[in-house]
Amino acid sequence: MKEFEDKLAEMTTQHTTAQAEVNDTTAKASQICAEKIRTRRTPQNIESEIMQIQRQITIEQRSRGDKNQICKIYMEKKERFESLSVEVELHVYHSSK
Repeated sequence: MKEFEDKLAEMTTQHTTAQAEVNDTTAKASQICAEKIRTRRTPQNIESEIMQIQRQITIEQRSRGDKNQICKIYMEKKERFESLSVEVELHVYHSSK
């Protein structure tokens, strides 16, 4: 009987620990998406899909460049364009006088 009670106490502790982990994971997940989504897909399937999407993003970044790098280049070109536009306007204004 003592052995059974010890085993029951151990299993109760494991259950409490597992329940706390489930609650913690659920709380973290609800910060990302408050609404629970029911699905029949396994976590491994979802993880595989995420990895495929990450690979596609990496391939696109290699072929098109990194988003931050593209934005930086755009801003530099925009500043240069605006600077040249001002110079052209001043030149046209002074030429017309």
